[in-house]
Amino acid sequence: MKLEKPVAVLFDWDLTLADSFFALADAFNYALTKNGAQARTNEQVEAATAFSLKENLIMVFGKEGWEKAKNDFNTHYLEIVGQKVKLMDGAAGLLDKLKEKFNCPFGVVSNKTIDLLQEEINALGLGDIMDVVIGSEMASANKPSPAPVLMAIEKLGLSAGKHIWYVGDTISDARAGMGAGCTTIIIAKPDEAIALEKPEVYVGSIADLRKNVLGI
Repeated sequence: MKLEKPVAVLFDWDLTLADSFFALADAFNYALTKNGAQARTNEQVEAATAFSLKENLIMVFGKEGWEKAKNDFNTHYLEIVGQKVKLMDGAAGLLDKLKEKFNCPFGVVSNKTIDLLQEEINALGLGDIMDVVIGSEMASANKPSPAPVLMAIEKLGLSAGKHIWYVGDTISDARAGMGAGCTTIIIAKPDEAIALEKPEVYVGSIADLRKNVLGI
């Protein structure tokens, strides 16, 4: 498949570039149990990543109690971020090759709160190569709305279109990227719901994307 040459590449963060799952699960369950709720299984935490932290905590504790749980989450997460967050397999090589081939701006668009998101980006040594970072509630709505993707494009001084690539791993990413008019690339295990969204590229791994789609 021939894709339009990108003038910018935007990425989701969790499970796209960064493997922060075990840190997220640890901190999420810490916040839940400290505030009297039951811990979640890894499968339940994975499903919850489609929503922002605020949305998840409101579902459990309501609008009155979610902020204390968020503070507990943040405190614990910052204690473990350096130990439990790492780049996804192949992510560093993908970024290097994309920069080498296209020499275009990069950005991150995530439903994670901006303070935690920026902490992780810096901890993994990517702060200098990300030209724009959009976190939860910075735009008028979170993903799956295209609003945060469009905000990132605007901050780069660019116009939306297929010349912007958006790379993610969930149905939320597929809807956000396609809704913004981007060339949308999904890296995830087979999922009929994602396939029905018809992103331009749907592959199972970064290695598959590099070898069979991008040739880099």
